[in-house]
Amino acid sequence: MDYKLPRGTEDFLPEVTTKREITSNLLRSIATDFGYHEIETPMFENLEVFSRTSGESSDIVTKEMYVFKDRGDRMMALRPEGTAGVVRAFVEHKLYATEELPYKVYYLQPAFRYERPQKGRYRQHTQFGLEAIGASLPENDAELILQIFHMYSSLGLQNFYFKLNCLGDDASRKKYVAELKKYFEPHLDELCEDCHARYEKNPLRILDCKVDCNKDFFKNAPKIGDFISEESKAKFQTITDYLEEYQVPYVLDPGLVRGLDYYSELVFEIYEKGHEDNGAIGAGGRYNSLVKELGGPDLPCVGFATGLERLIQALDDNHIFDQLDTGLIAYVMPLEKSVFQYAFNVAMHLRFNEIPTEFDYACRSLKAQFKSVDKKKAKFAILIGNTEMLASSVTIKNNETKEQKLIRVEDLVNFIMDELLKMQEAAEKEASHEGSCCCEEHADKDSCCCQDKCACDEHEHKEKDGCCHNGEHCECKHEK
Repeated sequence: MDYKLPRGTEDFLPEVTTKREITSNLLRSIATDFGYHEIETPMFENLEVFSRTSGESSDIVTKEMYVFKDRGDRMMALRPEGTAGVVRAFVEHKLYATEELPYKVYYLQPAFRYERPQKGRYRQHTQFGLEAIGASLPENDAELILQIFHMYSSLGLQNFYFKLNCLGDDASRKKYVAELKKYFEPHLDELCEDCHARYEKNPLRILDCKVDCNKDFFKNAPKIGDFISEESKAKFQTITDYLEEYQVPYVLDPGLVRGLDYYSELVFEIYEKGHEDNGAIGAGGRYNSLVKELGGPDLPCVGFATGLERLIQALDDNHIFDQLDTGLIAYVMPLEKSVFQYAFNVAMHLRFNEIPTEFDYACRSLKAQFKSVDKKKAKFAILIGNTEMLASSVTIKNNETKEQKLIRVEDLVNFIMDELLKMQEAAEKEASHEGSCCCEEHADKDSCCCQDKCACDEHEHKEKDGCCHNGEHCECKHEK
């Protein structure tokens, strides 16, 4: 038998799991900075948790859920998305009575959808999500989008933007849905099979159709903006005002409705510019009736989710991981078999002192070992021959500066820690130099080469010798 992994799943090998760890650690860290705490719900729930909340017309319910009957004859479903389980937990544990609102949580957990596999999208995937339960203000919506913007920017993404739409409150949506049914009725024969079902159960979802969206009659369909209330318009305007204040790139898309029935008011998706065909890298919005739907009080909420695999694909598209720091500090290189045990003990000494270390068990040639040092991006090569062993020492090479030193083993840990601190301080100094140039503080004006914004008075600065201030940057020749 030819054993292969199931279609739509993926084996994440170490080079990928490293990317996943770096990405998820940053997402967790920023979520914590914004006051979110981690929650974890079961991988499967009663089927009704998802079918009731997602909506009978949603693709999740009609096509994509993994459903099974357990031994107790109960209908269960593997988790297709995170929001419903989080809200179920919030209601079941009566957190609305004990926790301060908004109740802000994040999750990072597997999800399962039986959909067509494609690059960055798998039938088993990992979702990172944020949920703010009891969040009623437009500032809560703006804060969520700003947090997502900060997350993606901190990961190194640059060419991404938000698509926004306002679906209005319940009363506005009812009026709009009635008008949509009236408009699409003459075109029923032209709609796809899925949209026939959507027409009966939730006509709003017709606008999300990828099959019929390019047909001519779609262009003249009623727009939600003509039906939403003045209150909803004012809230939406507040959100976009904040986004403009913080220079968050966005476009308005009146056809954006999202695929789940529980959304209302704000909905949004995030796309890579130039990679729109790959689909959204994240999405979310406001869901004001879900808590009540699952038996809790009437509490407004707003949330967001991104597929970790899709996000990592976007990072790869932008070559974010090309200069990935593997975290490896030392690579111990025994240069001959006679020093193998001594070198092994040096490697263990470093590891026991929390210094990530790799060891060459094969005692390969010097050239082959240095290739591994470069491939694994170790910061230091630890060379050990008979001379080093007899002196209870090692030769340590800084792979950045190429400097080598003979160091006693008893001093090795402290030496490495001191060198790492110097590297960190140099990196911080380089980063903090941006925007800090003040040429009049340099003894030799001709010696400044920084391209940073100049703190000198622009008029006086132009008269400084050797400076060619262009109104924004100092463009002198060399930094002293």
